[in-house]
Amino acid sequence: MSNFIPMHPCQVDPDYYRDRHADLQGMTDEQAINHFHTYGKHEGRVGTRLSLREHFSELLSGCGTGLEIGPGLIPTIAGPTVKYFDLLDRDGIIKRGGEELPQTPHIDFVSPHGDLSIVTGTYDVVVSSHCIEHQTDLLQHFKDVERLINPGGRYALYIPDKRYCFDHFIAESTLAQVLQAHAEKRRIHTLESLIEHRALITHNDRWRHWAGDHADADYPLAIAARAQAAIREYVEAGGAYIDVHAWQFTPDSFHLLLGQLVQMGMSPLRVDQVYCTVRDHHEFAAVLVRA
Repeated sequence: MSNFIPMHPCQVDPDYYRDRHADLQGMTDEQAINHFHTYGKHEGRVGTRLSLREHFSELLSGCGTGLEIGPGLIPTIAGPTVKYFDLLDRDGIIKRGGEELPQTPHIDFVSPHGDLSIVTGTYDVVVSSHCIEHQTDLLQHFKDVERLINPGGRYALYIPDKRYCFDHFIAESTLAQVLQAHAEKRRIHTLESLIEHRALITHNDRWRHWAGDHADADYPLAIAARAQAAIREYVEAGGAYIDVHAWQFTPDSFHLLLGQLVQMGMSPLRVDQVYCTVRDHHEFAAVLVRA
């Protein structure tokens, strides 16, 4: 796994950063790093090649044995040493996605309730893409994943950045909310999360979000009716699981939250890397290791 550790752990490789952006030529390493943290990451500049999904995924695929959680129609990693976990089997994924693709994998472990305890073996890397925001008990999810990681292994995640997706108007998740869900041993999403997901989400056009255009003109007028519909949906479900986003993050808020959980001795995983969101993209990558 040693080849997985990048040379520059601060989200920016000054050589790469200078080479990619012509206006930074002539800067020293220190100046380039300071520029990135002061201006570049807020502008969505690419600070290191690993902040781009195509390069990060290539690296993950070469990291030994792997498990991908929720691969969907197109998995993030592939190879003879990779296994897959999902809520549905392959036929169910194809039916949900509406098409069959050559990349759609056989699912080795299937649990309709997302129960990772059915997974056997341990792995050098566990990967999930747009998965943790759906977890009912985020802290328990980290504990379940930690059990599946070999010594020295990693949990690599792609996480939607709430600023540039349909979660834009929903507040960033807090430490208190994560601890509350864990204390409740939460198995279904709350009415609050359902209302937020149904009533407060906006468009999902990342280019518009990066341009500062976060809502259609009729967005405020629709919130009340959507909230009422969400309440009816919750009541009619009668305690059944409804899939929504329960957690909203930015790279900085995710890093901070994991740090707080580790300080409290609650999380078995800590942040090794969090890469900044690149302009006109709506996700960031993170790497967790044993705390």
